[in-house]
Amino acid sequence: RMVEGLKAVLDGRVRHESYGDPRQQRLVAFAALARAGEATPAMPGQVGLAAQDMPTSLLSDYIAAPDRVPLAHAAALKARAAGVLPSPAVVQGPPPHLSRAPPPP
Repeated sequence: RMVEGLKAVLDGRVRHESYGDPRQQRLVAFAALARAGEATPAMPGQVGLAAQDMPTSLLSDYIAAPDRVPLAHAAALKARAAGVLPSPAVVQGPPPHLSRAPPPP
């Protein structure tokens, strides 16, 4: 039943507006179906969310999913998504001060 429910989310038959962007919901459903071995090659096209519009947490799912689905263009999908991943953060200056006391000199 869970697999059928995820397929219904991906097909757009089940939507929950209060859970955020429906495209992100479809991407999560696709990734879950891929992990379960139930995804088909047509499913990535149903997501409808460009890699540059995905949060980092969804990008990691999107990059891992093609490894579990027989896609002819899996390498291109993964490369496109990997190119969007943010570079490591560069932190400069003193560390943030999180107490109510004045910062040390």
